[in-house]
Amino acid sequence: MTLSRIALLSLVLTACGDSGPAASSPEAPAAKSPAQTTYVCPMHPEVTSTDPKAKCTECGMDLVKKDDKKGASDHGDHAH
Repeated sequence: MTLSRIALLSLVLTACGDSGPAASSPEAPAAKSPAQTTYVCPMHPEVTSTDPKAKCTECGMDLVKKDDKKGASDHGDHAH
């Protein structure tokens, strides 16, 4: 009788408890969230948000989309 209980328990655990293949299914990459855009204050580059309507907590300015090629404190084409 013990052998039949072990077999039944093994069957139940195999059928209900195995979530390994589901985690590596083709749908898994689609479940990842897309890269979020970061917005930054032009005057306070340490203030950032992913909300496009956010305001700077230091000065109240609208945050602008962060350009990955330039830092927020990069002064672009002009010289000092």
